Amino acid sequence: MALEFPKIFGNYALKGLEEIASPDPISTLPSGPGWWFVFGAVLLLCAAMLYRARKRWWANAYRRRAITALAALEKPERHPGQNWHDHLQSVPEILRATALHAYPRLAVVAASGDTWREFLNAATDKPLWSEKTFQVLYAVSYKPASASEISTQEAESVLRAAKAWVNEHTPQPRVGENKRQGGRRCV
Repeated sequence: MALEFPKIFGNYALKGLEEIASPDPISTLPSGPGWWFVFGAVLLLCAAMLYRARKRWWANAYRRRAITALAALEKPERHPGQNWHDHLQSVPEILRATALHAYPRLAVVAASGDTWREFLNAATDKPLWSEKTFQVLYAVSYKPASASEISTQEAESVLRAAKAWVNEHTPQPRVGENKRQGGRRCV
């Protein structure tokens, strides 16, 4: 049962009035050319920032690979009497490969012995390779396994110094070397 209202219902004083029409909603698009210019400038700025971030990401890919390789060396299967010499033999290779990517080839290849330690220390703001730590790295590089017994503390200090060097070294910009070398593009 529905309610039925009489034909004449409501306030008789409002009989001839009609409801006010609402204005159109305000557009979210810019209304003038100045706003289009600001919108375009912000869009270009965002694109430039994204390009730089992507370029920096790819430029530091060699660091991420080196850190991953060093992190794999940090978590060996711990067995009593572990031979750290065999385990750490890839640290000098990782350091050389990282240095070859970040510095001119001749500077890296020419460095050996104390000049290599000086090269590594000069690449960072603070020296990371002490004489003792570098001697362990040198022993891993050039001496046979029987010649050197490496303690866990020495091995951890070498790994710490290598990771810190990979993270903190400042690459040298290459001038005039934009051709391919060794199958990789020099940036």
